[in-house]
Amino acid sequence: MNFITRLRIPTLLGLSVMTAGIGSLVYLTLQNQTIVGRAKPQTIAKNILITNIEDRSATITWQTDNALQSFIIFGASNKVILDDRDTETPTARTIHHTTLKNLSPQTNNTFKITTGNSSIDSSFTTATTSPVSGAKPITGSVFETGPVEDGIIVAELEGAIPQSAVLKDKGNFIIPMSTIRSSDLNSILTPTPDSLVKLTILAEGGKRGTVTFKLKDGIFLGAVKLGQDLDLTKTIATPSASPRTKVSSFDLNADGVINASDHAVVLSNFGKNPKDKRADLNRDGIVDKKDADLISEEISRLAR
Repeated sequence: MNFITRLRIPTLLGLSVMTAGIGSLVYLTLQNQTIVGRAKPQTIAKNILITNIEDRSATITWQTDNALQSFIIFGASNKVILDDRDTETPTARTIHHTTLKNLSPQTNNTFKITTGNSSIDSSFTTATTSPVSGAKPITGSVFETGPVEDGIIVAELEGAIPQSAVLKDKGNFIIPMSTIRSSDLNSILTPTPDSLVKLTILAEGGKRGTVTFKLKDGIFLGAVKLGQDLDLTKTIATPSASPRTKVSSFDLNADGVINASDHAVVLSNFGKNPKDKRADLNRDGIVDKKDADLISEEISRLAR
């Protein structure tokens, strides 16, 4: 066997091995792409919302179909920003709420939401620097069978940037209104008592609820039930009082209508010793979430 023959045999054998290896690599790559392609619809961030935009901060909220670890990559240094409720490592959730701080006024900021094996790029502009107003915050708590402690609240006002907050212990929340910006980001919006607010509750497991009200009726909302869509702006007439007609027990302020004002009577009398005994709708000796639930359901029922 001459030198050329000895050279060809291993060369052909090597080519065969290389061809087989390349084929396997391509197959595995295509398989991996198929797996990633199938996973993306379940891991991709959706319902992205920019809230709480101020001159030096802003909050990004988003949702995922499954409970997943998700975070934001921000700035030229690719800094990882965790959920407001996390400290050292991201927690798997379906509702995500992350605040970016130490920003510059009137500056465009880009960020990337990373979730599982997918990512989404987006951006926002910070507001001008403006003095805060004296508007009071919206406060309350969220319950289902008990306090809901894992979720977020989003407040929407016409002509304003949405505001958001995470639920705290016992389902409590507070949404500042003194720093809320107008939609054009050029000034602080000063709400009026007739400003219409839509409050959306987003909780784990896809659970949600809404409350619509005017600020004069809802600076303190008290207990709000998850899973309910309540409109406190609707005015429901009750039968006129007469010797044979009993005024509805839900018309707590006896003004002939059942609306947010009656709901507020219940909320302002929470406790074992209510000033207004009529607020104890179920007559169990205490004004609590059960009574708030009763009047909320009555308002919703009559509004249908």
